Amino acid sequence: MVTSNKFFCSAQSLLLNEELIGTALLTEVYILIECKKPWANEAFESKKIPHKLRLMVKQYRESARFLLIQNNNTKHIDHIQVLFYLRSSNYIFSKGFTLYKAECSDYDRVCDTIEDYFINQKLPSQDNSENNRNILICTHGGFDQCCGKYGTSFYIKSNDILDSNNIHEKVEVWESSHFGGHRFAPTMIDFPDGRYYGRMNEDVFTAIISRTGDLNTTVSSYRGWAILPKVAQLVEKQLLLDFGWQWFNASAASYVKLLEDGVSYDVTIRYLLGHDEERVYSARVSKKHSQSLSMRIRCQNPVETVVPQFSVDSLD
Repeated sequence: MVTSNKFFCSAQSLLLNEELIGTALLTEVYILIECKKPWANEAFESKKIPHKLRLMVKQYRESARFLLIQNNNTKHIDHIQVLFYLRSSNYIFSKGFTLYKAECSDYDRVCDTIEDYFINQKLPSQDNSENNRNILICTHGGFDQCCGKYGTSFYIKSNDILDSNNIHEKVEVWESSHFGGHRFAPTMIDFPDGRYYGRMNEDVFTAIISRTGDLNTTVSSYRGWAILPKVAQLVEKQLLLDFGWQWFNASAASYVKLLEDGVSYDVTIRYLLGHDEERVYSARVSKKHSQSLSMRIRCQNPVETVVPQFSVDSLD
């Protein structure tokens, strides 16, 4: 039997051929706070995080997803960046997240900025530039060793790719604390879209950055879109396959109905693509009980979890 200190949950997930789609976290607000590593197991218990900020994160964690970030430039700056990504919408449709950015002199000012948002509904300046693409790669080895091993090496490779393509001015890559899915390491979120990916490699990263190349390979690494609930993410994958890279310009909204059997859902995705009129795609999502997987979803947790698998059938 494999000993626990040599066990990697990402290797088991790959061996079992677990599908990644439907594992992105539905989120309205992300708050990303710059902080130099090392990070503790629980990121906001890290030594560099003051007590006031820890309390604030606990107070508001049901309203926003807080993450720590750093990159190669962090050690050379004299301020702390705080990035707010709020889900954007045009009436009912959304195509991702809007960036608001603050530069704070210290963590007291970070706390003031966060408090301004939650208490006074006041945000820092909106970043309307075209060069506001931020990519997060989980390297939080203190939380799970897969992210430490595979995420860190991939973070280095991703920067090499940006350098070789001379696009660092348009894309910023960050190391991030845990945002779920460590068994798919290396894992990644692409902002402002808010799309999650896993089992990343250099070819998939290059395709995502340029939105060209082999879409099928990219789809195999696609975990889902954070503007949609997990069941709707399963359906959205089909639209990505149908429209190809063009789908990344779409705005969408979803409606999910749990059926009487308690294990199936009817999902409708309404979407706008370019200047076309609104379109609708409907599908039924059903749990495949006979194909559920039993696995350890975290390296440090020896208890196996049953992970359901799903089928998607078009209703159109």
